Amino acid sequence: MRKEFLTIVIFITLFTFTFLSGIRISEAQEPYVIGYITDATGIFKANLHPESEGFRLYIDDLNARGGINGHPIKLIIEDGKSEASMSMAVAKKLIEKDNVLALVGLGVSDAHPPVIELAKKARVPILTGYICISKSWDTQPGDVIFATGMSMHADYHAGGYTVARGIQLMYPRGTRMGILGMTLSGSRIWNDWVVEWIKKWGFEVLYRDEIAPGTVDVSSWCMKMVNANPDAVYSGASNVQMPLALTLEKMGYTKDFMITDFTPEADVAKIVSRLTGNGENLLWVSRYVSPNENIPELDKIRMAMKKYGANYPISARHCQGWVMGIIVEEALKKTGYPCTRESLITALEKTNVDTRGLTGGPIIFTSKDHHGPSWFKVYRWNANKKGSMPAKDWFKVETEGVAKK
Repeated sequence: MRKEFLTIVIFITLFTFTFLSGIRISEAQEPYVIGYITDATGIFKANLHPESEGFRLYIDDLNARGGINGHPIKLIIEDGKSEASMSMAVAKKLIEKDNVLALVGLGVSDAHPPVIELAKKARVPILTGYICISKSWDTQPGDVIFATGMSMHADYHAGGYTVARGIQLMYPRGTRMGILGMTLSGSRIWNDWVVEWIKKWGFEVLYRDEIAPGTVDVSSWCMKMVNANPDAVYSGASNVQMPLALTLEKMGYTKDFMITDFTPEADVAKIVSRLTGNGENLLWVSRYVSPNENIPELDKIRMAMKKYGANYPISARHCQGWVMGIIVEEALKKTGYPCTRESLITALEKTNVDTRGLTGGPIIFTSKDHHGPSWFKVYRWNANKKGSMPAKDWFKVETEGVAKK
C-alpha cells in the first residue's frame, strides 16, 4: 500500500513539474508583436522600403540573439503602397486584428493623418523616421508619436531647416539658389522652410517650383531653372531626381545640385553613372551616415543583410530603420513581459540610445519631447572613390530658436 502511495506521489510531482515547466517555457517564448507600415510597392518604395528593411534586419538579428529575455519580436510588415487609404486600412488591421504593441514606419506623408488618428484612439505608440502633422518636439506626457528623423510640421520642419543650414555651410552669403520640390504637403512645407531660412541668412531664391511625384518629363521645370541660372540648386523632389539631374546637365546646367537622403546612395550612384560629367557637383544631406564611411555598425548591417536577405543595397535609409530597431529593443527591455501599449509609451519617453556612429549623436525622447535633437552631415560625390564623401561634418539641430511657437 505504501509503495503504491509513493508511486502516486512521484507521478503527481513529476506531472506538476513538467506542467509548470511547460508553462514557463511557453511564457518565455510568447512574442512581442510589432507592426510596420512601409511603402514596398508604391512610388516611394525606393525611399521607404529600405528603411523597413533596416528595421526588419535588426529584429531578425535580435531574435537570433534570443530576443528580449527569451521573448522574440513578431514583426508584421504591411504595404501601404504609397496610398493614404491603403495605409489606413493596414493600420486598422494591425491595431485591431493583430493587436500590435506599436506601429513603426507610417509610409508616405499624405498617409500620416488617418493613421495617426487611428493610433491615437487606440493608444498605440508610433515610432517613425519622419512625421508631418504631429508636434513631436512639443508634446504632452503620454502622446503616442515618436520621431527619430525629420519633423515635417509647418511649425518645425527639421528637414527644411537642415537643408537651409547645409546651404549656409556650403555657400557664401549672397549665393543665388534654385529650389525644387514635390506637390505633396510635406514637401511644400519643407521648401517653405528652406526658402524662409536662407533668405534670412542673405541668400537669394531665383526660382522655386513643385513637381508631381512620378513625373517623367521634367524638361519644362529644368528649362525654367536653366534660364534663372542660379549658383546652386536644391531638389527635394526625391523620386524624380534622376530625370532632373540628367535633364539639367543636358541643358547645360552643371553647377551644384543638392539632394537629401530620401534619395538613397545607390540611386545617387545611378545618377552619376548616367551623367556626362564626373558627378562631383552632386551634394547629399543626410540624417544618417553614408555607407561609404568606415563605421563598425555598418558592418553589422551588412552581415545581417547577407544572413537574412535584403532587396536593396545598404543605405542611410537602412541605418534609420536599424536605429529604430535599437530603440524598440531598449524600450521593451524597460517594460518587461507582458508589455502593454501604455507601458511601451512610458518606456519610449525615457529613450536615450547610442546610435553607434550611425548618426551624429544619441536619440533622446522625454515626456515633453518625442523628437529631440538631431544631427546632419553634408556629403559630396567623389569621382575617385566612387561614393559620397563628407564635405561638412555633423551639425546639430535643436528646436530652440527654430520652432515657431
